[in-house]
Amino acid sequence: MADLPLKRGNRFIDETGNKHGLLTVLSYSHFDDKRHIHFWNCECSCGKQIVANGGTLRSGDTSSCGCKKIKVLTGNKNRVTHGFSYKRLYQTWHSMKSRCYRKKDVAYKRYGGRGITVCEEWKNYFEIFKDWALENGYNDTLTIDRIDSNGNYEPSNCRWLTLSDNSKKRNFR
Repeated sequence: MADLPLKRGNRFIDETGNKHGLLTVLSYSHFDDKRHIHFWNCECSCGKQIVANGGTLRSGDTSSCGCKKIKVLTGNKNRVTHGFSYKRLYQTWHSMKSRCYRKKDVAYKRYGGRGITVCEEWKNYFEIFKDWALENGYNDTLTIDRIDSNGNYEPSNCRWLTLSDNSKKRNFR
């Protein structure tokens, strides 16, 4: 356990014993001289211990060890993010939902307009879709394909194909 530092202006706030979300601050960890940040040893309610930045603890940006990602309700402005927003897999997920639910989407007529939907787990939680995708061979060269073109987007009706294989399938119908 590190000794508490000398007060550096008004920046040092002793967080020992404080709760921030699911985290309880156990003790002081260290000071990063380059970034001028105090770090704290914390324990999450799930039992995992982490070292966290004091500023992000107080702001609410760090409120768990990461275990609450899937527990987050949609619409919560302070929700934990997945770090995939600018990756191809996230864009695939977003486009799939848009085709099925956004009437202004150019493809809506061929998907949502025909009653094609996305299963509830995938629709509401990118993390669940991401886990399925990675377990089923996803890579950035593949595109999602519905095995039954009249069926919904759900694990039992989806697979990953190359763009050329998906085009051949489309032309074969």
